[in-house]
Amino acid sequence: MREAGPCLRFGLVRALLFALYSIARLSADKLKDFNEKSPYNQNLPDCRAGFPELRKNTTEKALICPMFRDEEGFLSEWVAYYQMHGFDHIILYNDNSVDQSLDELEPWIKSGFVSVRSNWTTDALRVAGPFVRDPFKLAMATKALLETDCKLQAIKWGFRYFMSLDIDEYVVPDSDSQTVVDALHEAFKLGRSQYCSNKLNFQSTPHILEPVNLLTIEAYQTRMRESRRMNYYTTVMPKCAYALSGPKHTNISGEFIAKCCHFHGCQGHDYIAGSKFCSNNFKSEWAVFSSGGWKSNMRINHYSRSLEKFALKTKTWKTATGETKAGEKSDEASRNYDLSKFFQRSVGWYHDPSALRYSCQVRKLIADVTGQSPYHRPGTQWFRNPEFGRKVGDPDKRGRYGRPSPEGFRFSDGNPFHYVGSYGPE
Repeated sequence: MREAGPCLRFGLVRALLFALYSIARLSADKLKDFNEKSPYNQNLPDCRAGFPELRKNTTEKALICPMFRDEEGFLSEWVAYYQMHGFDHIILYNDNSVDQSLDELEPWIKSGFVSVRSNWTTDALRVAGPFVRDPFKLAMATKALLETDCKLQAIKWGFRYFMSLDIDEYVVPDSDSQTVVDALHEAFKLGRSQYCSNKLNFQSTPHILEPVNLLTIEAYQTRMRESRRMNYYTTVMPKCAYALSGPKHTNISGEFIAKCCHFHGCQGHDYIAGSKFCSNNFKSEWAVFSSGGWKSNMRINHYSRSLEKFALKTKTWKTATGETKAGEKSDEASRNYDLSKFFQRSVGWYHDPSALRYSCQVRKLIADVTGQSPYHRPGTQWFRNPEFGRKVGDPDKRGRYGRPSPEGFRFSDGNPFHYVGSYGPE
């Protein structure tokens, strides 16, 4: 066989080099795409460049009223988020917190936007017998009755909308320029009295320790692709909002919605001992959601948050909805809400930075109301790498929300409001 000539050999070498270049270029593009979508690339906004502020358009008033227990460090952000989204007041029901949550809420209470109710007891709620005998059902009945108390108060105040939410849930409208309350108003104009939103689970990746320099909506940017999935094995029901006065063309009463419609819908349960109101009026349940059309225009981001936060909360968490296995008593299930179940929720690699569009305005609200730096981290319990042992009060420790870098130093992303790497003289 004749040896290939110089031209052919050169052509083969050139083709090989081109193929290697193409593979390298493709790999680089894939790596770039991976890095942009990786949770390790936080893709934080630069607040110095300005940002569009949300403005509520509707004059209708709305209320939310979650329970909380030992949520120090997360309350200011959550409250600011929903003030930004047009809610007119928040009632927080304190479930025997032992941390400094009330200190963190003090500026918001003084502003008039937040009120806290701590003097309620299960006995005073008069929970019906069937719900008392099972710890999980008792916890759910307690939560439902507190929501009833909140909705009845909202009706007295002349508020139109109520939404059932927890401290780890952030509602994100589909429209970038629309507040949650405006999105609710748009949905309820179609004639329904109930609107339910699906949840998306954002896992703890990439944080083992709770990040002290980031908002929750900044720190967690990946989730399960599917909605209503807490993990590959467990689904979760949508959370619901209500028009408290009901459509004019129906006979739905505010009392029925307040007493019989709760976080997952109008189930007709009479949670109060001796009451038959909901069961006697259950026919109204159909009118709540069957009248009018349907418009899906928002979703709920549910943040599992860090392993460290989980470790702190396991001592006080009583229930985990949806974690009970068939044939397993709920009190046993609550004890079994352990590390394995936390990691079952720590799955998913779908990049979703949609909530970042609110980051700068939330920081600004925190600063406006608290009078502190928008980069202050409330609380005293947090010890963070790379500064183990330094409490939040230490002037040399970075805050929960970060802070501008010291003069002569530069943050590695070029943004003085975000610490994303080791700093030092240039």
